[in-house]
Amino acid sequence: MVLKVDRIKILFIFTAFFFWGAMAGASVERGAPFDVTAEAERGEVHIGDIVKVHVQAKIPPGFEAYFPERPENTGEFSFISSEPVREAGAGAGRVYAVSIYTTGTHVLPPVTIEYWNTEGPDRGIIQSPQVPIEVRSLLSGDDKDIKDIKPLVALPVSYVFVAAVFGLFVLTGFAIWLYIWKFRGGRILAGREKAKTPYELASEELEALKAEDLPGKGLVKEYYTRLSDIIRHYIEGRFSYRAPEMTTEEFMEQVKRSPDLERANKDLLKEFLVRCDMVKFAKYGPTPSETEGSYASARNFVEQTSKEREEEE
Repeated sequence: MVLKVDRIKILFIFTAFFFWGAMAGASVERGAPFDVTAEAERGEVHIGDIVKVHVQAKIPPGFEAYFPERPENTGEFSFISSEPVREAGAGAGRVYAVSIYTTGTHVLPPVTIEYWNTEGPDRGIIQSPQVPIEVRSLLSGDDKDIKDIKPLVALPVSYVFVAAVFGLFVLTGFAIWLYIWKFRGGRILAGREKAKTPYELASEELEALKAEDLPGKGLVKEYYTRLSDIIRHYIEGRFSYRAPEMTTEEFMEQVKRSPDLERANKDLLKEFLVRCDMVKFAKYGPTPSETEGSYASARNFVEQTSKEREEEE
C-alpha cells in the first residue's frame, strides 16, 4: 500500500514538472512585452531587384532588444546587407536588403529578436512576422516564348561609303595622336591621379569623423557606427576580408585563424569591435575618456597594420 502511494506521488510530481516546463518554454515568445512588425517597401518586385524589409518594434521602457545584423535564415532570398532603422519615432529595428532570382510568390522567414529586462533577469526571444513578396519576370507576353534566330540580312555594299568611313577613322586617330603628342607632351597617362590606399582612405575618414565631433553633439551611437564602419572597410581593402557583411562573431572567428594579423592586433580589434557593438546594440553609454580611447584604438590598429608601415620596416 505504501509503495502504491509513493508511485502515485512520483507520477504526480513528474506530471507537474512536465507541464511547468512546457508552460515556461512556451512563454518565451508569448510573454514578450512588445510586438514586432515586418514590412517590405514593395510587395511586388521584378526578378533580381533588391528588396528592403523593415523589421522594427516599439521597445517599452526598461527593456532592450537585439536585432541581428544578418538573419539566421532568409529562405530563398539572398542576403545583401542591413542597417539600423534611422527614421525618427520609428522605434528600434533594422532594414534588411535581400534579393531573389526566381519568379512567383516567396516568403521571407521570420527574424529572431532577443530582448531582456535591463532591471531584472527576464530574457526571451520573439520572432517577426513572415513577409510575402511577389516576384515577377522582366519579360511579358510573347517575349516569354523562345523564338528561332532570324537569318542574316544582306546589306547593300557601297564602296564609297566604306572608303569614307575608313578615311574618317584614320583622320580621327591621327588627330588624337597629334593632340597627345603636341599639347600634352605624352604625359596624359602620368597625370592620372593615383588611387588611394586603404590606409590613406581610413586616415582621411578618421580625421573627418573626429572633426565632426558627433559625441559632443550627443550623437554617440552614430559616432560608434561610423567608427566601426571605417575600420571594417579598411580591413576589407587591406586584407580582402568581407568584414562589412559579417557579424562581429563571424568576423572574429575568421580573424582568429588568419596569419595576416599579429596576436596583439587581433586582441585590439576584438576589444574595439565589442565596445562598438555594446554602444550600437546594447545602448551602452560610454564616458568621454572611453570614446577617446575607442578612437585611439581605431587609429592604432590602422597605423600598426598598414602596408606603409610594413614597407618602412
